[in-house]
Amino acid sequence: MEWQREVQDPGEFMSRWKVDLYPEEAYTFTPKGKVIVLPRDATPIDFAYAIHSDVGNRCVGAKVNGASSRWRSGLRTATSSRS
Repeated sequence: MEWQREVQDPGEFMSRWKVDLYPEEAYTFTPKGKVIVLPRDATPIDFAYAIHSDVGNRCVGAKVNGASSRWRSGLRTATSSRS
């Protein structure tokens, strides 16, 4: 964890720490700020189904960090998603 000396921002430190500690998981956020833990490289459709099966069944598009996203795009830690 050599990078910890270089990081000044506490939020960035925590983000990097979580990625190093749990590399097999992605911590994503709903538009309201709720954290959804998904397997690493989960897709926006996985995110929609994690919210509720009805959301996944009716999902017709996705936005990741405010931009339209493809269904096959892998989600990463600290991503904000909307399905």
